[in-house]
Amino acid sequence: VDRIAAVVRIRFLLQILVDEIAVGIQLHMHIIMSVVVLAVRDGEKVSLVVGVTKDLTDRIKAGDLVNTLAVHVGGKGGGRADMAMAGGTKPEGLPDALKAVIPAISAFL
Repeated sequence: VDRIAAVVRIRFLLQILVDEIAVGIQLHMHIIMSVVVLAVRDGEKVSLVVGVTKDLTDRIKAGDLVNTLAVHVGGKGGGRADMAMAGGTKPEGLPDALKAVIPAISAFL
């Protein structure tokens, strides 16, 4: 139950962050083309959340990115083009998953 509550809170916070970035884009501020990756380790479980601003979803799908990262933690996931979640059961792979973020984004671009 605590893990579910933590994931729900993280997803909510990520949605707020993605929405704020989107508002910045609409106001022509300097925040454009953003990808946010959050990870939580809870004992032997890992949760990943990926958010992508709508101006990038034609090239980077959050679900594709989260699945690329989830391989490192022995998991899989899915979601929308702008937000996706994954879970895994190999927390020892979390450092590798985080190291893979930039190369994975670069590969999509």
